Amino acid sequence: MPTYPKRPRAYVTFQIRLPPDLKRQLEDYAFQTQQSQIAVVTAALEDYLRRVTELESKPDIADESSGPGPNA
Repeated sequence: MPTYPKRPRAYVTFQIRLPPDLKRQLEDYAFQTQQSQIAVVTAALEDYLRRVTELESKPDIADESSGPGPNA
């Protein structure tokens, strides 16, 4: 049985437009995991924002490797 995330105390409502195929995937996944579509979208958005924030806080690897090469 899936575990459900704790519900926030308050919600806001907004609309999004999804391609039909993505909406079908959301419906199928929510049905298969016995979760609401909003629970799936909320978890996915939270995970995405956490990962993006973590990536932005790490030093840029390209900046570290742009220094002088081994033959400098």
